[in-house]
Amino acid sequence: LLAEGTATTLLGTELEFTSRRIRFWWWRSPYRIIRVNGIRVLATNIEADNGLIHLIHGVLLPEESDDESPGEDEGEAATGEDIDTPSDDGAPKGAGEDSAVDEVPDEETTGEEAAKV
Repeated sequence: LLAEGTATTLLGTELEFTSRRIRFWWWRSPYRIIRVNGIRVLATNIEADNGLIHLIHGVLLPEESDDESPGEDEGEAATGEDIDTPSDDGAPKGAGEDSAVDEVPDEETTGEEAAKV
């Protein structure tokens, strides 16, 4: 992990490793700061049951792609059907009697009439 350079993850994204030596006090040995994609590595080679853990001070997120797959947009179910489209009775699909849709009074109603609704 101390070598500078790049590595490819299992997702196919590139990680860039950088290293810099700094000295806090003149009588101490140099201290090395290692970064992965600009995120500082706090601890390395922590043994686990299934391998080694490297603790970093951040989250590495995969790059966003421009590819759109069916069903990934908000409001689309696995069928690809838009669930926000009104059904035959005018309510959004999936909205039953226990729906959280509140009735909104018409603009012509007065304050007293709206309170009755």
